[in-house]
Amino acid sequence: MAMLCLNFWASAQTNTSIPLKIGDKLPEAFWKMEHEVYQNGKLSKVSLAQQKGKIILLDFWATWCGPCINGFPLLETMQQQYPTQLLVMGVNTANTHDGFTRVDQLFSGKIPPYKTFGQASIINDTYLKALFPTKSIPCCVWINEAGRLVAITGSSFVSTTTINNLINESKIN
Repeated sequence: MAMLCLNFWASAQTNTSIPLKIGDKLPEAFWKMEHEVYQNGKLSKVSLAQQKGKIILLDFWATWCGPCINGFPLLETMQQQYPTQLLVMGVNTANTHDGFTRVDQLFSGKIPPYKTFGQASIINDTYLKALFPTKSIPCCVWINEAGRLVAITGSSFVSTTTINNLINESKIN
């Protein structure tokens, strides 16, 4: 019991992010935070600052989640369809225990489903998981062009209609 309490206390001390609610404006730290991003076999440090003004779809996933992986082609299509208005970014959290090697094996087609994927993904994340404490995966976090959290949904809400509604809503406001 003492170890459990110590683990909880230690995680509380390292995690100073407050979970956001629907309608909340994203904190400035969201835009400035540098993330480890995997793409095409390489890791780089990237912040989301240059993505301000776009609709952002954060796709929380894991290498061992079949529905997550099955959704990748649609997410890649959405990104290609709306390259200037939308950023689709995968988020593989530290608690999935995937790491670079496992993500690389999956995205390069070396493990089932033996397909390659080109989308970018944040890996080893703890910050976004704290801001958006999702309970299951696949899970999508929707951020509008004004930088507000507008929804946290399952992957079944990812569609051209949803993206178009967000784009049209931003034109009205």
